[in-house]
Amino acid sequence: MGTNHLQRREALAGMIGMALGIGSTPVFAQNVRGVTANSIKIGVQVPLTGPVALSGEQIRAGEVAYMSMINDRGGVNGRKIELIIEDNEFSAQKGVTAVRKLVTRDNVFAMVGGNGVSQFNPVLPFLDEQQVPVINAYTGVVDWYNPVRQRVFGVYPPLEFSAQAIGRWAAKEGHKKILVAHFDAAIAVSFSKMIEPGAKTANPNVEVELMPVKLGTVDYTPIALEIMRKNPDVVIAANILQEFVALTKELRTQGSKVPVFTLPINVLQSVLALAPEPLEGVKALSFTRSPTADTPALKEYRDALAKYVPSQKADFVSLFTFAASKIFVEALSRVKGELTYDALYASLHSLKDYDSGILPPVTFSPTSHLGVTSFFKMIAHNGQWVATGELVDSQAMNW
Repeated sequence: MGTNHLQRREALAGMIGMALGIGSTPVFAQNVRGVTANSIKIGVQVPLTGPVALSGEQIRAGEVAYMSMINDRGGVNGRKIELIIEDNEFSAQKGVTAVRKLVTRDNVFAMVGGNGVSQFNPVLPFLDEQQVPVINAYTGVVDWYNPVRQRVFGVYPPLEFSAQAIGRWAAKEGHKKILVAHFDAAIAVSFSKMIEPGAKTANPNVEVELMPVKLGTVDYTPIALEIMRKNPDVVIAANILQEFVALTKELRTQGSKVPVFTLPINVLQSVLALAPEPLEGVKALSFTRSPTADTPALKEYRDALAKYVPSQKADFVSLFTFAASKIFVEALSRVKGELTYDALYASLHSLKDYDSGILPPVTFSPTSHLGVTSFFKMIAHNGQWVATGELVDSQAMNW
């Protein structure tokens, strides 16, 4: 058969395909892992058991609620999202096992959401080797983004940034002697050190003392008494969840009225429910708006959570992962034609001041894969986290 005749046959076949609408089905690359004509596999590693299972369940709930809602609406460009969730038990070793299983056995397209710096750090080289991106995890540190890593995108400002901002906030309110009670893991030491330079942007003469507390401490009586002996103007509680509650509760039990600030990792409605009176007046930075806000985006979140994960009440962590999933889906929806990793990255880079209605505006670019550096100010009042209405940029530090 001659070359010209073959070319005419191919051209005719192409025209027939267009006439029959064959080209209208989703385009996919046979060699892109986890992608078919009608589905995309997404991997999630999250602590569903262990010391932070409370927030782990919320991380899972937000992702499940959003992706289930999207699937019921027909998916993304005709493809349904298939979530494959593994429990990392908040253990670095379990995290490695979970990720390797998701990539090598489940063949996921991307790791989306999930949690744990210590769970992700050991497998970032492996994920890079396998060309699997990590997108919008509920975790992250500065060196994930500086220098830019091609396959890592995030809307979770690193705790170093929130530490700087909380330090500035405390100093701007006139506190000159700041005590930072932090858990004793290396990551906590690292981000807690950033409170002092943040505070000094507001008052160069401020004093900041770091006080490590063993992770897993149950009896906070001696800790509270030691803090009171030091007589600080303010305490910044950089410990986690129940331990933040235990510390603040014990300070109040011992009669201390010292103001307490804390980081976004402790901004949960469920945490306030543990001790609403002792936590009254605590100030904190939040990654998101309040889950009780009366806006279309927050109503969509609450409705989806009630429908798809009714066991979970609306709260900040599930709201964050709902929003993080929304941003990932927005990027997917902007991919026209073949879904490849390069196409996904280009689509993420197209997000400029994207307003999810939940997070601060999100911007990615080829030179910046950290999409958010701002926080919402919150104050605990009557068992609720109440927004002050002020959005603060941890990098501009001009507020």
